[in-house]
Amino acid sequence: MAGRHTPHRLPPARPVAKAQPRTRRRHPLASIGAAFVAIMLAASVAIPVTAASANFAGSAARGLRGQGLTVSGNASLVTVTRDGSTIGKVTGKPGPSIANLDGWAEPIGTPITSGYGPRPSICTAGGCSSPFHRGDDFATVCNTPFYAAAAGVVTSAGYAGTDGEMIVIQHANGISTAYAHMFDTGVLVSVGDTINAGQNIGLVGSSGDSTGCHLYFEYRIDGVQVDPVPAMASHGIALG
Repeated sequence: MAGRHTPHRLPPARPVAKAQPRTRRRHPLASIGAAFVAIMLAASVAIPVTAASANFAGSAARGLRGQGLTVSGNASLVTVTRDGSTIGKVTGKPGPSIANLDGWAEPIGTPITSGYGPRPSICTAGGCSSPFHRGDDFATVCNTPFYAAAAGVVTSAGYAGTDGEMIVIQHANGISTAYAHMFDTGVLVSVGDTINAGQNIGLVGSSGDSTGCHLYFEYRIDGVQVDPVPAMASHGIALG
């Protein structure tokens, strides 16, 4: 007698575990570097760079540690600030017509040939000079332009005896400057004119008590002539 057939049962299937995605671990230094770059990019956009300058003509592009900065040609001093802090300066040889940040300019860019102080009198057809030289002489060729040392108002422009044709400009704080020995055609301003620092006010000549074309320059405090070299140096201008 044949036996009853019993179907074969397979063991229950085991659940298959889902593969978990592999997580890529970042090196700590890479995270720090990315954060630093993000901060620097935000700072370069959020905080403006400013530059201070005065009375410049023309422009030239200059770079400052990778940053673009446009400043004027022949700039004597440009201070660059970021968020109120100085981060760099651009300097250059100032031309005589360029005023610095303090509002003063070099009247002429030639050497001093006779300085302030005692010296023998010089006599010419125009008269004899004082035995004490109360300014500085700058020798150069006739008709060389010269410039106002600072902003002010012209109080004198004309013949002044042994000084020949003279220009006097009154500045702030009791300071005035004088420029002498021009020809009459070399006086380019008139009494009452308002003058800017570095403005061309005359042309070098040889009038009055003069042996050749040169500019005579005086610096006065309350009408008294003082040595122009240290006086102008106090304003950041080196004469000669």
